Amino acid sequence: MNKNLLTRLFSIFLCIVFSVSVTVFLWVTKNGIGIGYDSFSYISTAERLLRGSSTFVNMTPHFPPMYTFMLALTGSFTGDVIASARWLHAFLYGVNAVLIGVIIYYGTRKNLLASALGILVFLTSRSVISMQVYALSESLFFFFSLLTCLFFSVYIQLSKTRFLVLAALFAGMAVLTRYVGAALIPPLAIGILCLTRQTIRQKIKALITLAVFSVTPVALWILRNILFFDSAANRMLVYHARSVRRIASQVIELFFPYIFGDMSVSKYVQRFAIALLALVVVLIILFLLRKQIFSSQPDQSGMAVFRMWLLFSVTYLLMLVLSMNFFDAATQMNDRILLPVYILFIPSMISLLFIFSSHVRKIPVWPLITVAILLSVWAGFPSWMKEIQTFHTDGIGFNSVLWNESPTLKKLKELPADTLVYSNGNSLITLKTGLSAETLPKIYQSTTGIQNPRFEIQLDAICEEVRLGQAVMVYLDQIGREYLPKEWVIFSRCNLPVLLDTEDGIIWGLPQ
Repeated sequence: MNKNLLTRLFSIFLCIVFSVSVTVFLWVTKNGIGIGYDSFSYISTAERLLRGSSTFVNMTPHFPPMYTFMLALTGSFTGDVIASARWLHAFLYGVNAVLIGVIIYYGTRKNLLASALGILVFLTSRSVISMQVYALSESLFFFFSLLTCLFFSVYIQLSKTRFLVLAALFAGMAVLTRYVGAALIPPLAIGILCLTRQTIRQKIKALITLAVFSVTPVALWILRNILFFDSAANRMLVYHARSVRRIASQVIELFFPYIFGDMSVSKYVQRFAIALLALVVVLIILFLLRKQIFSSQPDQSGMAVFRMWLLFSVTYLLMLVLSMNFFDAATQMNDRILLPVYILFIPSMISLLFIFSSHVRKIPVWPLITVAILLSVWAGFPSWMKEIQTFHTDGIGFNSVLWNESPTLKKLKELPADTLVYSNGNSLITLKTGLSAETLPKIYQSTTGIQNPRFEIQLDAICEEVRLGQAVMVYLDQIGREYLPKEWVIFSRCNLPVLLDTEDGIIWGLPQ
């Protein structure tokens, strides 16, 4: 087929993919973008930036700034950060699907079928859509990570400095979106040292370029945090042991449905399936090594993508283990945490399989691979359909029907605007009612696991405010924050007058 014609067809295909992706996303989020506690922090900070009541200087170091800046930027066009966030995420969902397709397309020497399969896997993943419908930093992080992967693979192929600069910049942007994005930088450095056919002098120059454009912006943000908050990232070094074996088991349990769908099988079957997949990948790599294909070759950008994914996965998981054991006890191994590994797994694995199939002449490997991928998509399709239908019908997070129709929140809306509220769902209450809501005292610090020695004193002080009519206290049944006191703790300790007791919560306080 004529190359120009193929390029035009691919461009049209990507436009269709983007349009369909955005349309699906907007349909799924009919009731609004998903909002959770972290979402509220991002959104409220972005709103303060737009109002001029907050600046770059006093932004919290707990979250890196890039996602907040993007929310503020998009919100500046409409004046509504939450509404703009929905359109931002719709765009990112579509463009991330396109980037998956582009990486595979050029990693497989312009194979349109391979590109289409990768996009299909991405768009029909329940975990992918579940994360991107929330106003969280994941979508933007995927965007920068995929761009890093794309431009670095091109750099490996062409050795053009401008592509390294772009890869380094986007890696730095990824870190400024999520701190764990730092896992992208070591693979780039190792790639420069091991995958390029350059002189030592050229490699040193490339490493300096990488450091300048990726590490410098992050270092400036960390310096700002230290100067104004005496903390690099609002994390405390405290050892809270997590079993590495248990973490490895959780990784397998979470990765299984990515590949095989939400099949109900035992842990032993899951481990066997993942081990078998790993064995197949190892055998493919050994075959390519024997054929001298896995080595660094200028025309094998697909191999560069796969090698980068391997390095990134190892670095990322090591950083997670360190974070979970020394810096953040609240971090849990779940879909959200593991998803970046899967996002880069899609283009890297399909590129690897295609390259393998192109060097096996006697067996029609690629048709078999295509069937296997389609079966994997089919296995996960029911759970994906159920998920998006639920989001469309019931809403997502704080924008769900559950909270829109909450009798407890409806009662709170009737209270005077200056009413002070203490609650386990303070962010939700502020978002839905406009009341000033503070969190209940913490039993322990979620990030460190350290007990709060002043918990009882703080709770008693709040209870006294409620008894004097200076505040109300609200407990919402559907809020699961384990580090906050449960309803029975408040009942047993405070003996407060009940203003309203509903099926989804209770309000303590005097009649207003």
